[in-house]
Order: sequence, then structure tokens, then C-alpha cells
Amino acid sequence: ISPEAERIISNLQPRSVDVVAVVGPMRKGKSHFANLLCKRKSGFPLGDEMESKTKDFWFWIGPHPVQTNRYLMVVDTEGLGDYSDEEQNEKDMKYLVLATLLSNHLVFNLQGNPDHSFVSQLRYSWKLKEKYTSSPNGRRLTPDEFLEVMLERKDGHTKAIRSHNEMTDAVKTFFPKRHLRLIPAPSIDSDILSNLDKAGDNALQTDYKDTVDNFTREIWNSGQVKRVNGDDIRTTGLLHILRYYVNAINDPNSLPSVLGAYEAMAEGECSRAFEEQMKAFQESAEKTVKPLMPTDEETCNRRIQTAAESAVSKLSADVGKWDKVGTWKRRLQGKLETERLALLKLNSDKSKDLCEAIIKEVDRPVRQKVGKGVYNRIGGFNTYVREVDAVYSAYRQKASGKGPAVEKVLETFRVTETTRRNTIKDTDSKLVEEDRRVK
Repeated sequence: ISPEAERIISNLQPRSVDVVAVVGPMRKGKSHFANLLCKRKSGFPLGDEMESKTKDFWFWIGPHPVQTNRYLMVVDTEGLGDYSDEEQNEKDMKYLVLATLLSNHLVFNLQGNPDHSFVSQLRYSWKLKEKYTSSPNGRRLTPDEFLEVMLERKDGHTKAIRSHNEMTDAVKTFFPKRHLRLIPAPSIDSDILSNLDKAGDNALQTDYKDTVDNFTREIWNSGQVKRVNGDDIRTTGLLHILRYYVNAINDPNSLPSVLGAYEAMAEGECSRAFEEQMKAFQESAEKTVKPLMPTDEETCNRRIQTAAESAVSKLSADVGKWDKVGTWKRRLQGKLETERLALLKLNSDKSKDLCEAIIKEVDRPVRQKVGKGVYNRIGGFNTYVREVDAVYSAYRQKASGKGPAVEKVLETFRVTETTRRNTIKDTDSKLVEEDRRVK
């Protein structure tokens, strides 16, 4: 998967996706139909009858033409039978398998009569015969009825009959909903056919335009989206199952399975939801928790818990059906607990820094007087006590509500202040004693 493809899908809103894959032989109009399904004249390159333009596996994705709140993804694959090297046949099968697994609508495009070598790649083989164009009662068969006639089992035990029955049974099993649509040629003009992406509507035959319009609207209006194990797949999940299928198909020792795709999708969706809710929690903390710091621990913790509970609730609502045993919920709760403790520590640290700044500020005048020896006189101790009591009062007033460090910082200050107090008291006592001796 190219980095650009991953980027495009990753940047989309997580909505359901209607995935239509167009496959078929090269140079038979496959890319033209892919463009029509996108409601575009061009996009997927068109080749001529001698050259195949589409190489590898391409997709277009955008808002669904008729269904709201979902996307339409149209897949165009390299044409089957484009044998430009020896490995092409194996690549053909990989593209076909990937398109089949990824899509909820698989369009197998053929020009003219269905051909055994191509149709067999879908695990069935049938051949147009004139006698099957009408039912036993003489009524002309509809295309869908004709398809079912072609898929009927044959009586007998020859190798050819067994092969036919195996393939038709496989088609009916793997494609329970199937339709045959007959689309006339766009034009009899070879120049127009060679430049369909540039041809105006007036240049195309009316029956072709009507048939194609009905065909595309039938797909758009089906209301179907890609589902795995009964769950709708959103854009983010689609990227995960695409990765899974690509890796499984490219690994000769691996076999892609619906369960494997479901697990890959579920893991990816849960991981996406986990990251989204962690980001949402962090954004909420930036707006509702950190701006109030420092604050008392109870208030801080309550705001953190509110944001955390919201994140857990949203994760459960988003991916609870995939996180059945609660692994990702517990993982989120564990991560949020780590975040809670970190935020409480941050609040405590900010409280400590602020309270230390406050006590330093209100005590500055007293410290300056101590440094100048203002209290080193008789009666200086009483003056100091009166002024330092004012320091305590000012601190309590300014530090009120400034978090869990208010009392801790005050106790630390009290220790150093007591030492200072005792020194001033001793000095005052000595001066009083000396004064008595002199008198």
C-alpha cells in the first residue's frame, strides 16, 4: 500500500464505505465503468484496444453520490490477461482476490460473450448458447434469469461436468447476490470508443446512456456498505483490513480469512479509538484542568476524573462491540490513571512553586531587616514577632486555595523561621542582660 493511499484514507472521517471493485479483461472498458461509478468522465486512465493503461491496484474515494454520511470507494485493477511478464498470471489472481475480498460490490466487466478463460477466474464457467435466450414457455429470459440458467448444475460424472458443477456451486456460494446486466456499446464509431473519457454525451448512443445510468444508480441506491462479520466497516477499519489482505495475499504461507480481516479491523479500530480518546482527554486537560492549576487536590482530581470518564465512555460507545472483553477499555483506563497521577503531581509542583514564591515575597521586608540588623536591639524580638506574625497572616491570605502545597511550604518556612526567631530572641536577651550589668 503506497504511503499516499494510506494518508488519503487515514485523513477521512470515520464513516461507512460502499466499496465497488471493477475487474475484468484488459482493454474492455473496465476503467471507463470505474469512472462512471465515480460520476467522473476521467480519472482512471483509459487505454485503447492495443494497450492496457491501468497497472496495479488503484482506488478513488469520495462522498457517496446518493447516500448521506458515507463514502464511495471505486477500485480499478490491472486488466486480467495483461501478460507483460511471466509473473503476470499470478498478479492477476492476486488483484482479483484482493478486489473480491475488499469490495461489497464486485463488477466483472466482459465485452461480448462471457469467455471461459476469464470467467473461470471467478470459479465458474459458462457459455452463451442461443437456446438459453428464452424460457421453456417461450418467454424471453431476463439477464438475471439467464445467469441462473448458466449456473445450473449438469447431470453426469465426466471430468468436464464435475468441473462445471464445482465452479457453479462455488459462484453460488461465494456470490449469493448476483446479477447480470447487458450494456450496449457506447458507439459504433471507433474514434469515439478510443476516447470515451473525452466524448460528449451527444456522441454516445441513447440506449447505452440509459442502461449505464440505470446500472450505476442500481449500485448507488443499493444501500449496501462493506461489512465484515456483520459489522459495517468505516474508513479507518477499511485501511486495516486492506493492510491485512495485502499482507496475507503476498505471504505464500498465509491464507486470508474473514476472521483474520475482522480481527485486524477490530484491532485497528480499537487502536484508533484509543488514540482519539487519549488525545481528547489531553485536550480536555489543557482546557479544564491545567488553566486552574494550582488548585486544591480534590478539585483537580474531580476535573481529571470527569475528562477520563468521558474518554472511557466514548471509547466504549465507539468500539465496544469490537472490544468485547474490554482489553482496550482497560488499557485506556490504565493510561488515564498514569495521566491522572502525572497531572496531580504537576498541580502539586505548581502549588509548591507558587507558594514558595508567595512566602518569599511576604517575608522579604523581614529578611531585609534581619540582614540590616534592625532587630538586634533591646525590644527587637517583640518587634520581630509582631512583624513575622503579619508575614504568616499575609501568606495564608495570598496562598489560600493555591493547592496542596500551602501547608507544606508553610511548615518548611516555619522551620527556618523558628531558627531565625531563636537567634533574634537570644540576641535580644543578651542585650537586656548587658544593659542590666551596665546599670
